[in-house]
Amino acid sequence: MYLRNTERYLNFNPIGRNKTLLVLFTAIMGLASLIEHFLHIPPSINVRTKILSRELLTRSETHAEFVTFAFTAGAGGRWDSESCKRALRLTYSSLVRSQSKFPRLHVYTDDLTVVPKSTVSGIKTNIVVYQSRPDLLPVNQYTGTNPWLSLSRAKLDVVEHLMALTGGNIIWIDLDTLVFVDLSLTNTHSWVIGYQHGNCFNCSAEHISQGGPFDRPIEPKFDIFGDLWALNLSGIAAFRRYEAKHVLSGLPLPSYDLQGYFSLMLADSALPAILLHDVLDYNFGFVCSGFDHPTPQNMRLKVVKGTLSCPVEASLEKELSERVGSISFTSPTFVGMVLKEPIGNFTWVENEHARAYLQSWFTILADKTNSYSLWGLLG
Repeated sequence: MYLRNTERYLNFNPIGRNKTLLVLFTAIMGLASLIEHFLHIPPSINVRTKILSRELLTRSETHAEFVTFAFTAGAGGRWDSESCKRALRLTYSSLVRSQSKFPRLHVYTDDLTVVPKSTVSGIKTNIVVYQSRPDLLPVNQYTGTNPWLSLSRAKLDVVEHLMALTGGNIIWIDLDTLVFVDLSLTNTHSWVIGYQHGNCFNCSAEHISQGGPFDRPIEPKFDIFGDLWALNLSGIAAFRRYEAKHVLSGLPLPSYDLQGYFSLMLADSALPAILLHDVLDYNFGFVCSGFDHPTPQNMRLKVVKGTLSCPVEASLEKELSERVGSISFTSPTFVGMVLKEPIGNFTWVENEHARAYLQSWFTILADKTNSYSLWGLLG
């Protein structure tokens, strides 16, 4: 935010190219970084808030806090109202079944009709809605060049903003991600998911060999996803310092905004975060689709000892568990596979035991039903 405004000032003032203002520019950036680091001032976000939850927008030890975007316009044309609505219901349903604390989901959307009132199994949702648009979010280095990357980079601003409002930690989750493990078990507040392309060295989209802008080593475990992550304020402050220094150095922007920065920071030992699979004995991301975008043909789901599982390539058997913690999709694969049929059918899953597992996971009330009933959450 500070960088963008300063750049505009220099661009509109010819003398801004001289060395004096360059020194001033650097000083302003340094001061802004220090202010954000020590005071944790969140970005200003222009929204109208409509609370559908029965809870107040304050910190609560009884909730697991998540946030996502559900925009139908101005976000790269990937979602419409109907797909947003169906995706939001399924993703939130996966959180209700998987989390030990009833999840509260914060949703930023331009269409209030996409917010579900109940889960697939009939439990009332606990959702806080922020009516907004992508162009109302804080500007960043991708703004004006790529609406999708700009929106994705704004995830960090929204997470920081909500942390300031609630006083608690927030987990980012994409609209097309399904979760099957309790994420509160991490006992930490900063984590990311690696191995996006399996055990493949320099296969990150940020590497020059993959069409990216950086000719530097990127280990497979540092090939980070952007759909599910959590950073505390220290992690966010570290990100902002790294991003500011990166831009001031004249380096190209990462091809994939936040997750690209996460990869670079981990390679530089600059991101104070752990890899989720190091603390939870599960796999995440694209493991079940062979580290590729999911299709009905490459999904290898199965059930082992009553747990949703999938095989892990031999070179990663010591690193990753077969137990499924989350499954990542892309918006086209989620819409084309998961949402094209009645929610909860999962006919695209070839293995009959895995298909039955998913059907029961989403459509049968959880063991926590009695607790939910006490809270007045059952429809």
